[in-house]
Amino acid sequence: MEPTQILNPVAAPQAGAALKIIAVYQDIRGREWAAELWCRMSQLMGDDAITNHSWNIAELDHQEIFSAAVSAATAADVLVVSIHAGEQLPFVLCAWIDAWLPRRQRQDGTLIALIGVPAGQPDARSEQTGEYLRAVARRGRLDFQLREHVTTGTSSAT
Repeated sequence: MEPTQILNPVAAPQAGAALKIIAVYQDIRGREWAAELWCRMSQLMGDDAITNHSWNIAELDHQEIFSAAVSAATAADVLVVSIHAGEQLPFVLCAWIDAWLPRRQRQDGTLIALIGVPAGQPDARSEQTGEYLRAVARRGRLDFQLREHVTTGTSSAT
């Protein structure tokens, strides 16, 4: 899927308002995938048309950061989760989702899953990861977009 295709369902913000994008990522590669996405959005919409904040999933273990990330997610237009499917979902990621999902202040928005999948046939864990995030989007009445990144080897260091 091309970057412009993943951006099609993302609505432009109202005049004078910036599109709020937040991202959580698992490692350096995941952050790069998210950064590519918000840079492309910035190119399409203009630098002043978006605001973005991101956190490494490991940082969510700190209560202050966890609280800030939950608060940001409740008001975000676009939520990006960038992870590797070949690994078990981090507990703190699921806790973060469980914390913001019932508190969402917005009735619309988009959840974009950027998922690193092992080269070759997708395994059961990649399908489970995609289905879990699709179910999160459904529960939150969010549009859902999935983009898979084929990876070789293990995930990058955080």
